[in-house]
Amino acid sequence: MAYEIGGMVSKQTTSMLIVSGIIFAAIIALCLFIAFGIVRALKEMIANFQDIAEGEGDLTKRIQIQSKDEIAHIQGSTDVTVKGIEEISTVINSVNEIVGTMATAVEEQSVATREIATNIGQASQGIQEVNENVNQSSAAAGQITQDIAMVNQSSAEMASSSGQVKKSAEDLKRMATELNAIVGSFKA
Repeated sequence: MAYEIGGMVSKQTTSMLIVSGIIFAAIIALCLFIAFGIVRALKEMIANFQDIAEGEGDLTKRIQIQSKDEIAHIQGSTDVTVKGIEEISTVINSVNEIVGTMATAVEEQSVATREIATNIGQASQGIQEVNENVNQSSAAAGQITQDIAMVNQSSAEMASSSGQVKKSAEDLKRMATELNAIVGSFKA
């Protein structure tokens, strides 16, 4: 009878150990499944952040949100941030293009203004020579001199205005470069 009780206890102990082992294995498998799911999502987020930080990230690429936990909320916030950076970058690129176009136009205007000033200077010189050769009356010579002075003054004002426009365009270009640098620091 003691032998039979010992055998039954041994069978029950073995059965309990087997059931406990199966439950333990199931718990470990469940924990591994959860851990790998979290690690996979974090690795994807880290890879996207590294791409953006290195300047190689595609700002149009979005992280696939596959769950509704805290990591998914972080992924969603990351997507919103990246979209904002993308929009800022687009605006800065547009401003750069506009500033480049303006700088080119100002440079062309400056060249044209210099040519006009040169031509006006040559015309002024020719008028002075004609004035000396013709020996017109002093009243007519005084009027021509005043006209030449006004032309020279207008020419100088045009050259000065052109220089101011060019300086403004350079300032805009410098500000656009600084904005690019700021966006670049967000990317870093």
